[in-house]
Amino acid sequence: MSVRTSSAWLSPFVLLCGATACFAQSQPNFPVGTWYAEEQRDNEVIYSIVRYSEDGLFRVSFRECVDGKSRDHEESGTWIFDRGQLSTRTDHIYGKPVSLTALYTIVASDKNTWTATVTGGDALRYFGPSSFKEVLVVPASELPGCTTNS
Repeated sequence: MSVRTSSAWLSPFVLLCGATACFAQSQPNFPVGTWYAEEQRDNEVIYSIVRYSEDGLFRVSFRECVDGKSRDHEESGTWIFDRGQLSTRTDHIYGKPVSLTALYTIVASDKNTWTATVTGGDALRYFGPSSFKEVLVVPASELPGCTTNS
């Protein structure tokens, strides 16, 4: 759902915080807010902005850039955070009903960033045990445009 990267660089964070993220555990409203991520895959760049609201709903906008051309889509659903794990259920993609699940283990976090590993659900089957990093942004943030290099 977000930036997918190698998990090799995550091990120092896991050692510092154990199996879950220290900061996320102590924040009663984590991950409420607007979060940005980007991922580089082969010949494409994928940008995302996800908005987690206090009522347990989320909406994520994606922009996939290949050779300077973009393809956008949105997903929405519900989320719950408990004991260092974020669980999501995507109910709509492209406005059409779906039922997809994801379980993420938060491995590092502070007030402006968090890093997670996909550990279960449909996301694990689609992406494998990949990792991603989200950065807190202002609520009015928008996805960047595609360049000819992306």
